[in-house]
Amino acid sequence: MMIECPHCGQHYEVDGDAAGAVVTCENCKNDFTIHNVVVAQPQPQPQSYAAGNPPPVVACCRFCGGMIAPGEKRCRYCGKLLKKGGKPMIITLVIVGAGLLLAFALVFIFFLAVLLPALQNARSRAYAAGCVNNLKQIGMGIDMYRNDNCSYTPDLEMLKRGKYISGDDNSSLLYCPASKEKYVFLGGGTNMSKNMSLLGADVSPSAIPVVVERVPHNGRVNVLYAAGYVGSVALPRKNMTTREVVEFLLDQAGIRESGTNDVRKFRAKWLEDAEKAD
Repeated sequence: MMIECPHCGQHYEVDGDAAGAVVTCENCKNDFTIHNVVVAQPQPQPQSYAAGNPPPVVACCRFCGGMIAPGEKRCRYCGKLLKKGGKPMIITLVIVGAGLLLAFALVFIFFLAVLLPALQNARSRAYAAGCVNNLKQIGMGIDMYRNDNCSYTPDLEMLKRGKYISGDDNSSLLYCPASKEKYVFLGGGTNMSKNMSLLGADVSPSAIPVVVERVPHNGRVNVLYAAGYVGSVALPRKNMTTREVVEFLLDQAGIRESGTNDVRKFRAKWLEDAEKAD
C-alpha cells in the first residue's frame, strides 16, 4: 500500500502487514509510525491528448496561488490539503480583475465627488470675473461718451457709432460669459446731470443702474452703475425677468413708483428699456 510521511509528504510503497511499524523517512530523516498516517491515494496517470481528449483544467491553490494538477489533494508548493480542490485559474483572474476594476471605479467616483464641485465653483468664479471685466470696459466707454457729449448717457448704438467700445454686435465684450446673453443698456439718450437734479439729493449716481445682465446666474446679477463701478446684487427670487430685476434695482436706489412725477418718468424710461430686452 502507499503511505505518506506526515512531516514532508513523501510517498512510500510498503507491504500491507507493515501497519504499526516505525520507519524513518528517507527524505526528511524523521521517524513516524505507519498506523498514524493517512493512506495516500494514487495520483492519476497523465492522459494522452492525441486522440482528442481535452487537456486538464489548470487550477490554483486557494492558500498560496500555486498551480496544481487535476485530482491533487495536497498543494505541492505550500503542502496544505485542498479539501475541495483548487479554483480554475481563469476564475481567479476574473475575480482579481473585477476587484481591481471596482477599486478603480470607487477611487474615480471619490475624486469626482471631491473635485467636480470645486471645478464648477472655479468655472463660476472665472465667468463672474469675466463678466465684471466686460462691464468695467463698457463703463469706461460710457464715461468717455458723457465727457464728450454734455453728460448724456449713451445706448449701445451711440457707443458703437462713436467707437467708444471696440468690436461689433458679435463682440464678446457685449455678452455675459456665463449666459452668452447680451447686456441690457438702460437710460440711453438721457442727460445724467439733468436726471440727478430731477431725482433729488436722496438718490446717488452709485445706485442708478445703466447696464445689467439679461440672465442672472447663481441667484445674483452683475450691474454697472452710473458712477462707473460694477456690483453684484443678490436677487430676492429666481427666474426674474429683466423688467423685474430693473424694478428691484430702482426700488433699492429709492426710485419708486410712489415718487414725484419726475421720478416716475425716470423710472418709466428705465423700465421701457428693460422691457425691450425681454
